[in-house]
Amino acid sequence: MAAVAPFQYETPQLALDAILDALSPVGTEELPLEQAGGRFIAQDVVADRPSPACDVSAMDGYALRMADLAHTEVEVAGEALIGRESPELPQGKALRIFTGSMVPPGTETIVIREHVQEQDGKIILSEDARKTRPGMHIRRQGENTAKSSTVVKKGSSITPASISALAGFGKAKPVVCRKLRVSVLVTGDELLDVTDRPDPWQLRESNSYTLRAFLSRLPWVELIRCAVVRDNPHQTDAAVARAVSDSDVLLMSGGVSMGQRDFVPEAVKKAGCRVIVHRLPVKPGKPVLAAVGPGGQLVMGLPGNPVSVMVSAHRFALPAMKKLAGSSEPVQRTAAVDLQQGDEKLLKLWWYRPVRLTRGGTAELIRSKGSGDLVSVAESDGFVEVPPGEYSRGWLSYYPWL
Repeated sequence: MAAVAPFQYETPQLALDAILDALSPVGTEELPLEQAGGRFIAQDVVADRPSPACDVSAMDGYALRMADLAHTEVEVAGEALIGRESPELPQGKALRIFTGSMVPPGTETIVIREHVQEQDGKIILSEDARKTRPGMHIRRQGENTAKSSTVVKKGSSITPASISALAGFGKAKPVVCRKLRVSVLVTGDELLDVTDRPDPWQLRESNSYTLRAFLSRLPWVELIRCAVVRDNPHQTDAAVARAVSDSDVLLMSGGVSMGQRDFVPEAVKKAGCRVIVHRLPVKPGKPVLAAVGPGGQLVMGLPGNPVSVMVSAHRFALPAMKKLAGSSEPVQRTAAVDLQQGDEKLLKLWWYRPVRLTRGGTAELIRSKGSGDLVSVAESDGFVEVPPGEYSRGWLSYYPWL
């Protein structure tokens, strides 16, 4: 029996870094702003004007000069309306002003409505009004954002918050990375359709549904193919070659280990792909394969067991796909949870264990019977990453399911 080669990468993060280093973002396109949500922006967006674009009032109230605060009453000469150029403040008088209105030229401070009483075309100043300081309740031109400063950075995900910034600075058609064309291939002779009645030695195929659901949560992907491939080297070679030729991403499940019926690794090489990772010191997911196609495509071979597919897709495929889709921060900010109801089991591998979140940032283990246990993983919120030789308890890195 041939000896098994040592792992190329000692940690999952080192392997992921190698995958990310081998990838470059896909091409770009211009999109109407209303269609750009969820995409990754492909170039810095700068402010076409300062924000605020002029001095504006931060409150409803009255524009005044400081000298007029010494008076008991001040005549109201008019008002400064929102969305209009404000008139100059007359000497010795006040102008009624509203939140967001341009501050009239000559204004030195704004007294809020609550500190005055208006009657007969005049305002009566209270003691609180007299305490108003110069510049109070005035938002100065450019205090939020200077003209030509970056308002949305390249590689950022376009969120509702950033869309607000893009719209506010006139970016009607931002340049974004185009959607990733994704193919899914599921391998195995034992697989039947979900509507079939399997014999005891057969399985209803579930991984394609898992990966479809996974991809449906990503607004920057387009699923172009989803197929089952039998454990046949010629069929596997043809399916992989076709998917590599017209996809940006190929996700496969099954057939990636080192057995005589595992045809995916060789098919990937025949398709002209360069293997970056094959086998990692992790459980589940040890046989995981990552490669880069001749045109920069991402090829991920995930183990066939359902839990392995979910874990590998989230831990490795997701950040790699984000890098390809243009994200400047493809590796998600990992949360930590306090696993209070752990156990005393140890592994010499990085161990991914499904957990359920409880209150106060704590979590509890879902007792799983292995990487084929569909029921237990369905009850979990995500998984923790347990380092080799450590107990599954205490504060651990946590990865939520999409």
